[in-house]
Amino acid sequence: MKATAADAEFWKTAWVEGRTRFHQKHGCPDLREHWAAVEAQPGERVLVPLCGKSKDLLWLAERGHSVLGVEFSELAARAFFEEAGLQPSEHREGPHVALRAPDPFDLTILIGDFFDLTRETLGPCRIAYDRAAVVALPPELRPRYLAHLASLLGDGLGGEPRRILFITIAYNQDEKEGPPFSVPTSELEAALCPPYRFLSLVHRVGSEVPGPLGESGLGGLEENVLLASADPGA
Repeated sequence: MKATAADAEFWKTAWVEGRTRFHQKHGCPDLREHWAAVEAQPGERVLVPLCGKSKDLLWLAERGHSVLGVEFSELAARAFFEEAGLQPSEHREGPHVALRAPDPFDLTILIGDFFDLTRETLGPCRIAYDRAAVVALPPELRPRYLAHLASLLGDGLGGEPRRILFITIAYNQDEKEGPPFSVPTSELEAALCPPYRFLSLVHRVGSEVPGPLGESGLGGLEENVLLASADPGA
């Protein structure tokens, strides 16, 4: 049976074969531009699902955050530390293998299934960052992913709201077979509202499609940066 984007083996094989053009070599400009809107406090934990070897992990850690990434591919997780010039310590964390960066960074990548992550392992956390996670998943898996993501987050100390920064794309799915998949804002709202409310930080629509998506012949692309917020106790 052919592996699909719903399977862990699909993503492990993609990293082994180098089918990772979704990876941004210098990190995500939209994260740097709009992170302030999240109002994350220094020392707060930030969850990054399906993190790959994203440079965004280190960018967040350099700003004093406690960063926890989760990644299927051991190759991608170890490549992150190698490319960052960091020698991680290694231990078991439940069903995951945990790679932890040395001081001064508070940064860990758990190797394994995101759906195996529990609140106990995550610890107190009210903030998540999703650039390439929800768009990596097929329609049948996204509701489960979003429900699990929301279930992991709790209110912060002092009753700060839960927040998720999403960076997504939307396009005519009939023109291309994902991943990355088209995830319109309306789908996220349907899955998470209530208690989450959505604020659009960026909405770009263009007929010139960059990178691999443009090479696939896609006619147009919508890019969105969205801040989802849930009031304390909601």
